[in-house]
Amino acid sequence: MACHQKLDDGKDMLCERCQSLIKPVEPGSCPKCGSILEDGACETCRQTRFDFELSRSVYHYEEPLPTMIHALKIPRAH
Repeated sequence: MACHQKLDDGKDMLCERCQSLIKPVEPGSCPKCGSILEDGACETCRQTRFDFELSRSVYHYEEPLPTMIHALKIPRAH
């Protein structure tokens, strides 16, 4: 989907390379925003005031994930 590689089997939406680039949110991430902790502190929460108490995601929102989400929302013309 992100690299536009055609998949033959019809089972997977992502090629192995794209799957390997998506990073899951691991245990030990910030308990408020889910960001990666550096030395036990969340730089994101320290620098930003959020109007929520808790946010969770399955994956970190970094490439190629935003490109994939965009492709699902706005399909390419064939």
